[in-house]
Amino acid sequence: MEFRVEPAFLPLASRPDPLSLLIPWKKRTYLVIISNKSKDFFEPILLKNTPFNDQIGIVGHELGHTLFYQDKSALQLAVIAYKYQYNERFSTAFERETDKRAVAHGLGYQMYDFAYFVRRAFGQSEESIEKEEGDMYLSPNEILKEMKKYDFYDENHE
Repeated sequence: MEFRVEPAFLPLASRPDPLSLLIPWKKRTYLVIISNKSKDFFEPILLKNTPFNDQIGIVGHELGHTLFYQDKSALQLAVIAYKYQYNERFSTAFERETDKRAVAHGLGYQMYDFAYFVRRAFGQSEESIEKEEGDMYLSPNEILKEMKKYDFYDENHE
């Protein structure tokens, strides 16, 4: 796995290194691209502008993608990339499942904090955040519901 900090459109992204697609999946390299400069719209949620706990949540989300990719063939990855690009229903389900994967690996509080941070950074009110049921990514309330599925989360922690 390689982490790269460079200007990019998206604040964070995870993908197999294209050159490593030609080798067996067990030896493949994965890239996590961390943007240090983006379109003005994304600047407030770049990793360098988020609180530490939130950074853990978003990096955990990206590592959830890597975990998913690890046993896929190059053909399977190509199909996933195509569907992600051209099928909004697929990409939404893909991102929501990745959020759930991060929660299942113990990053629920961090995912919650990041989900809340992003919504506030984009100007949502407390009331609208409370009512939201998510879209491409789980809402803070959906993350809390997902966390209830696991015994290792402390119900009294907020």
